[in-house]
Amino acid sequence: MGTIQRLVLKNFKRFKALELEFDPELNILVGGNEAGKSSVLQAMDIVLSTSRSKVEGIGLEALFNADCIAEFLAGTRKIVDLPELLIEVYFDDLPGRHDLDGRNNSKGTDHLGIKMVCKPVDEYTKEIQAILAEKHENFPFEYYGVHFLTFTDDVVFPYKKPLRHLLIDSSLINNEHATREYTRSMYSAHASVAQRNLHGFEYRKAKAKFKDDVFKTMNDGLDAYKFGVRTSPKANVETDIIITEDDIPVDSKGKGRQCFIKTEFALRNREHALHVLLLEEPENHLSQVHMRKLIERIRASVKKQLFVATHSSFIATRLNLRKVLILSEENPSRPASLKDLSPGTAEFFMKARLRVSSPAAVWRARSAA
Repeated sequence: MGTIQRLVLKNFKRFKALELEFDPELNILVGGNEAGKSSVLQAMDIVLSTSRSKVEGIGLEALFNADCIAEFLAGTRKIVDLPELLIEVYFDDLPGRHDLDGRNNSKGTDHLGIKMVCKPVDEYTKEIQAILAEKHENFPFEYYGVHFLTFTDDVVFPYKKPLRHLLIDSSLINNEHATREYTRSMYSAHASVAQRNLHGFEYRKAKAKFKDDVFKTMNDGLDAYKFGVRTSPKANVETDIIITEDDIPVDSKGKGRQCFIKTEFALRNREHALHVLLLEEPENHLSQVHMRKLIERIRASVKKQLFVATHSSFIATRLNLRKVLILSEENPSRPASLKDLSPGTAEFFMKARLRVSSPAAVWRARSAA
């Protein structure tokens, strides 16, 4: 099973520069509301998706670090000084993927990895120079290109993605688009290519039969205009399927139950399932009972690398304080790790039933000692 070993960010959201080393099994991101936990998960989701449409949907102006843009506009505005956005993901344990192995990365060392680079398109140099000469405060995002590349600087295609991953954001649990994307990802993770091809063929055949059998009487009474069934790529198995529990659609259940079901389903260990699971504030909408159950599911998960961004000290301490990465609001480029915490201390908090201090407080106390 492949894992993410390292993440490097440059000019991404609140991070002018950030480097994080990851545990191959569990990583718990903690910090304040503006510390950048969600940004770290989003960066990994973007690169692992290798989707330009996802980047375009978010918008480069929302992804670029605001300080680097402001500094450029306040400076000499030379085209050679235009800032670039970089996200690098370094992999481990990916046998046979020599196509990803190269030294075209910020470290300049041989490693398996992929990256997203956002930089000005050379063909638009004249247009960019004209815009910069106008001295207004608009930045030429429209003249930037988005590139997904290996560390050999070859293009990464979505069908050759090195790891299967899923981002679950509990704050979007009732969002129709997010639910559809979740269902599609889970379907792709559990169905082989041969199964998906068969399902697509049988679904089209069933829709054709429905049109010919059920609509026949009505359409025979019509002239040039008749009723049909949508057969476009926007109406296929992956767009129409839903996930149910006891024959009830998951999205018909309460927010708390939805959060629990979607996370638990993604955590299940299957041969063709996910390699990487990104959980954004899984405690949202959960009762204390369901939170305890979810923690047990996370503890029992194998064959996948987990990233959990949380505000809950209960989740962080009960899972494993040694897996905690603390992101700072005051100094975003200098995260702290609790990996050197003694196993005995971490185990004490995992078993404790009393209210515990936050991971940041534990780290400050350890540093002071």
